[in-house]
Amino acid sequence: MLAYGIFLSFFISAIFILIIQSFGIKFFLKINDVPMHYLIPVVIILCALGSFAINNRVFDIWVLLLFGIVGYLMKLGSFSLPAFILGVILGPLTEENLRIAITTKPDPFHTRPISGVLLLLTVLSILYAIITDIRHN
Repeated sequence: MLAYGIFLSFFISAIFILIIQSFGIKFFLKINDVPMHYLIPVVIILCALGSFAINNRVFDIWVLLLFGIVGYLMKLGSFSLPAFILGVILGPLTEENLRIAITTKPDPFHTRPISGVLLLLTVLSILYAIITDIRHN
C-alpha cells in the first residue's frame, strides 16, 4: 500500500511539474538575463541558508565555505572535481564495507579468483594512467 502511495505522489508531482514548466517557461528563461553579479550572491546566500537549516549550526556554514574554497583551488589546479565528490560521498561507505569484509573472513582478497582478477585490473588501470600521464608530459 505504501508503494502505491509513493507511485501516486510521483505521478501527481510529474503532472504539476509539467504544468509549471508549460506556463512558467518564460519566467525560467528570464533567469538567463539576470547578470551574474546579481545571481551569484543570491545563490551563495541560499546555499548558506540551506546548510544552516539542516542542523541549525553555524559550523555547517563554515564547512560550506571551506569546501567552496577547496573546490575553487581544485578547479585552479585542474583536479577532477567529480572524482573528489565521489570520494567524499562513497569513501566512508567503502571503508565500512571493507572493514566488515576483512573481519568476517580472514583473507578475503587472496582466496577468491575474482578478487585476484579485480586486484590485477586495478593495478593495470593505475599503471595505464601513470604511463599515459608520463607520455603526455
